[in-house]
Amino acid sequence: MVIRAIYPTGANLKKIVQSAFAVLDEIPLTFKSETLEAIGLSPDKSTMVIVRIPSTSFEEYSITEEVELILEKEDFTKALKRATKRDRVIMEWSEGYRELHLVISNVKTGIERMYKVRLREVAPEKLSELSLELEVTMQMPSEEFSKIIKDLRVIGDEVMFSYSSRTGSIIVHSVSENKEYIAELQHFKPLITLQASADAASAKYSVDLLKPVAKALDLSDTVTIAFGTAKPMKIYLDLPGGGELIFWIAPRAA
Repeated sequence: MVIRAIYPTGANLKKIVQSAFAVLDEIPLTFKSETLEAIGLSPDKSTMVIVRIPSTSFEEYSITEEVELILEKEDFTKALKRATKRDRVIMEWSEGYRELHLVISNVKTGIERMYKVRLREVAPEKLSELSLELEVTMQMPSEEFSKIIKDLRVIGDEVMFSYSSRTGSIIVHSVSENKEYIAELQHFKPLITLQASADAASAKYSVDLLKPVAKALDLSDTVTIAFGTAKPMKIYLDLPGGGELIFWIAPRAA
């Protein structure tokens, strides 16, 4: 088994890794024939993270068969720490290797920095994306959702998202002993789209679980958010250069 993948923009890959995998202890990568995929669960099982990058997003993507690798998070993030938009990232692995070989190559100067990313010698836990029908789906500018999360961080430790067909809007509500936050989200104010399959829906979430999401929001101009009564929240972002980043956030008990 042999892997060779060249990602064209190091700065983008660095941002994906730093934001998407912030809640994970390790980085599980699956090199499939047409997609590089990572599906991970936070240690407390409150957040699932999914990254999919199609082979067409790479300058070169060659594998002899599907391979699952679990990378040491510290090694991978350190290797990418200085990657810029002028760098390509070359990943290579052969069967029997205990490291993923990673090269940061500057396309302008030709300077290369080589790293070895250790692999964890444990069988990867088989995870699959949740399959849930969520009653409410909205799309909005990522910048606006980032502002909401920033406001929530200074209010309380939980937030309620609720929808009512009567008003046709989403209410974001958080309250603490001395503070309260209420935002009403409507079509064009600032929602780009709003769809609902129920007359009403609501769910509570930990504000702390939304904080890592805020780090990823500048990867895409828009963000799609879906929720349902007492169900997980799904947050979807298109990745620069192609691909997708998805967060599933567990709800709090009502």
